[in-house]
Amino acid sequence: MRCELAYLAVLLALTVSGCSGGRSISAHPKVTDAQIEKDVEAHLPRAGPLDAYQKGEIKILDSDYSGDKATIVLTSGSARAVSSVPAGIDLKTEIPPQVISTHTIPWKLRLDYEWVRGEWRLRRSENLTFEKFEKQ
Repeated sequence: MRCELAYLAVLLALTVSGCSGGRSISAHPKVTDAQIEKDVEAHLPRAGPLDAYQKGEIKILDSDYSGDKATIVLTSGSARAVSSVPAGIDLKTEIPPQVISTHTIPWKLRLDYEWVRGEWRLRRSENLTFEKFEKQ
């Protein structure tokens, strides 16, 4: 009987640790697709004269739920980024001429939510669109 209780305790411990998968489990439901879509719409750029932003499908890249906090990183459409790149050195002027380069990159957002009074509320949004582009 003593041995059976020890096996039961070990089995229970393994089951509980195996279910969590090493990540924290949130007691709250996930942020709904409808709420994410509404929050994304509120933080997208409005159409401008150059139409630099092109609307597209929302794709969730990463989500992390920890207690009363949730972070969701997603893409939604794309943006045209224009940069000038030195083309070489002009020996007559010693000023490197610039070549205009246009890149299309995914529009990327990070949404930070907090569970307040029974619902997820957006606390902060961060535009990550040009983060990688600027580091190049």
